[in-house]
Amino acid sequence: MSRAPRFDWVRRMGVHEAYHLDPINRLIHWLCIPIELAAVVTLLGAVPAPVDLGLVAIVLLGVVYVRADAPSGVAMTGLLLALRALTAPFTTGSAPLDALVAIAVFVAAFVIQTRIGHGVFEHGIDDTEMNLAELARTRDPVPILLVFAYHALELLFAAGYRPAVREEVERYRSAELARIANDPRPRAAAHRVG
Repeated sequence: MSRAPRFDWVRRMGVHEAYHLDPINRLIHWLCIPIELAAVVTLLGAVPAPVDLGLVAIVLLGVVYVRADAPSGVAMTGLLLALRALTAPFTTGSAPLDALVAIAVFVAAFVIQTRIGHGVFEHGIDDTEMNLAELARTRDPVPILLVFAYHALELLFAAGYRPAVREEVERYRSAELARIANDPRPRAAAHRVG
């Protein structure tokens, strides 16, 4: 690769994938992440403002995603716009009610993703705390925002996109799996490597 990817996403994606090994957990993420994104876009759209804050967020996120990796960034921006269009007919027109429903939907999807996906199928191994700790330490939200784009990248990689980058992601995944396997904490021993 001629230059380092923006935002160090290749390393971050590899580390992230080490915490998402179980196929059922991955399926839960594939279902819950779009629901969470739709809820956030709906919540922001319910905020009384001169402009649709949901659309503003999509544009800003689109810039971040495209700067990280153009094809997957375009795919993620398209997904966000599609989610906005899909959820619009289900809003009530009452900003407080729409906001409340969006928050409830987000929390429910997040709980399913973390408590069932990671709690049951990954045996309690989750990178959420690690991601939030990095956010607290660096005050940089971009790494957490990029987590949502990893699914678009997975699809592109499966279709043969940038095989050298996919191999690099896999090397980081393998390194993190080795680190987890050597972690002396009891939780780490339950993580299935492979």
